[in-house]
Amino acid sequence: MLAAAAKTLALLPLFNIIGQLVLVILLGIALRAIAGVPQRAMAGIQFSGKSLLGRESFCWG
Repeated sequence: MLAAAAKTLALLPLFNIIGQLVLVILLGIALRAIAGVPQRAMAGIQFSGKSLLGRESFCWG
């Protein structure tokens, strides 16, 4: 859904400079700000934030 919207927006003259990938990221940020995060996704977000990202920063430095 977001990818199709970004692809369509990327065809417009103003938005084709930004690019489809950046547009889909911005649309995702806007959707999360408007609709929020579903409750069923909170456990996975918390796990990723604590476990996976913590290990990643340890590996890089």
